Amino acid sequence: MKYISFILTLLLLSGLLLSLPGTACADSVLELPAAVKLIEDSAFYGNRALGTVVLPNGITEIRSKAFADSSVRDINLPASLGFIADDAFDACSSVSFTAAADSYGFNWAKAHGFPVTDPDAVTYRALLIGNNAYKDKPLHGCINDMNAMGSLLRSFSNGFSCTARPDQTKSGMLSAISSVFADAAGKDVSLFYYAGHGVYSDGTAYLGALRGVDDMFLTSNELAAALSKVPGRVIVILDSCYSGSAIDRGTGYDLSDQETFNQGTEDDLEAMEAFNQSMIDAFAGCDTTLVLSDDEVFDAGELAKSKFVVITACSKTQFAAEINGQGLFTTTLVTAGGCRYGSSAYTGSMPADTNKDSQLSVEELVDYTGREVSRKKASQSVQSYAANTSEVLFWR
Repeated sequence: MKYISFILTLLLLSGLLLSLPGTACADSVLELPAAVKLIEDSAFYGNRALGTVVLPNGITEIRSKAFADSSVRDINLPASLGFIADDAFDACSSVSFTAAADSYGFNWAKAHGFPVTDPDAVTYRALLIGNNAYKDKPLHGCINDMNAMGSLLRSFSNGFSCTARPDQTKSGMLSAISSVFADAAGKDVSLFYYAGHGVYSDGTAYLGALRGVDDMFLTSNELAAALSKVPGRVIVILDSCYSGSAIDRGTGYDLSDQETFNQGTEDDLEAMEAFNQSMIDAFAGCDTTLVLSDDEVFDAGELAKSKFVVITACSKTQFAAEINGQGLFTTTLVTAGGCRYGSSAYTGSMPADTNKDSQLSVEELVDYTGREVSRKKASQSVQSYAANTSEVLFWR
């Protein structure tokens, strides 16, 4: 394959690879022809015009010092590769690779200390909000809960990238959803966690709303609308009073509920029932197959997943307890996942993992947290919404 130098000469003459002598061209893209099966010794040694290099499928070898001391920044390693010389990328301090997980190229890059990503890997992101600093009835444990949840998520093998945003206003929460999940793709999983005040009955349109520290209310409808714009799978975990209103259909009310909800007429109760139905519709209405782009829908047949999993600390009528500066639900959730509150160290077992497969499904999490929360505080019951309760959310 000695003709590779001839190919590069043609590329340079044709303008496909163009830079001033001795000057790196970070935005340049060099796509090698499909006929190239190997990169010869020192083929690109010292080349300061390289930026992105695209290797063809079918290439099998990258030989000694092939890209050494060059300005290459991004390069793919096709699955066909079976040999890369140890010194092929010597003195390439800024290079990063893409390669399929467990391929020769992926493992080579990892073994040699280079950054490498699997282009088909699912990215797991989490936005964690803990609101303490309310002017009226400030809380004390929500930021603790937010941090504990971050420690738990980072301990899982999913590889969650966690962003913590304490003491957010309503607009701050919406802005955070938009920015933190901006790069989400159809294959990705995004998790939204909130610990803070939930709104009671300040008008039925606000039941269960998340309360910003500016006393503005983010309703379940608004939350669902914002999260439905995030491509891919979305997990919602709410540790707030009345949070179950986001997913609780309800089956009607008796007269005793009038006092509970401070409603004066049967008409008010019927209006509240209609509102609670609209809450679950806000989430359930977003159940779709995964949309990868404007014109492409991922058709997974029986494997197609609905968009949302929602787990809440309590029902639409209940308080979410805080004990000794810790949310009861979040504390139980951390324990379920095999950590101690405030620590990312894995204890060695996950109490919620009933089938001992090192994975936590929706059903396992809800069963464990629901049982433990009810045992410690009988008036609080964990709620959930998921089209497939056997779906695995976390694993080790």
